[in-house]
Amino acid sequence: MIWVGGSIIVHGLEAYGVHSVGQAINSAAEAAAQLLPSASGPVKWTVAAFLAGIVGLLVDAVSIPVIGSGFAPTRKLLKGHLCKRQ
Repeated sequence: MIWVGGSIIVHGLEAYGVHSVGQAINSAAEAAAQLLPSASGPVKWTVAAFLAGIVGLLVDAVSIPVIGSGFAPTRKLLKGHLCKRQ
């Protein structure tokens, strides 16, 4: 799931004009594939998937504390306020 999420984020960044992350991942995957030409396809895919997973982990590492400290207490406050009205 982390790899899939990272891939979605990388592709989303490219859709918004930030191509550097995707290009860096593709360049690293191409370089690794050139080191093992007999298995270039699987090596390229593995490196790209691994690096997309790193992007996913980095985004998770930033978003989890933000959601935990910002959105969750606000939701709890609003939920308590709305439940009292009923």
